[in-house]
Amino acid sequence: MERRKNRIALMWAAIMAGLAMHTLADLLPLFWGEPVAVGSSGEAPVCLLAAMAVLGYTLPVVGLLCAMYVAGSLGAVLNLILAVPMLLFNLFHLSELFFAFDPVQLFILPMVLLVSILLVADSLKWWRAVTPR
Repeated sequence: MERRKNRIALMWAAIMAGLAMHTLADLLPLFWGEPVAVGSSGEAPVCLLAAMAVLGYTLPVVGLLCAMYVAGSLGAVLNLILAVPMLLFNLFHLSELFFAFDPVQLFILPMVLLVSILLVADSLKWWRAVTPR
């Protein structure tokens, strides 16, 4: 059981790292003097920034804390509830490759999706292991 919880915590950390690398890869053209600005309005969309903060940091950290510190079926259920939306987000985020193809993201986004799938699979196994039948 502890091995599975450690794997789950590691996958949450890998998702956070993958999303951070996704952002960093978008900023790489700055090193060659290329512009990376998306819009000319001068204002950041606050709703989008808040959503990305929640999905890129808060949700994975809460999932990681559930895996490491919340025991029994409560931790398993909370972790599974958090892992499913993360999987859906990463699945829909993969569409970025089709709308604005970036070869650098081709190595990042599918890997984050794969880790999300494995996270849901291990979370489901954890939930089944601690749920009385």
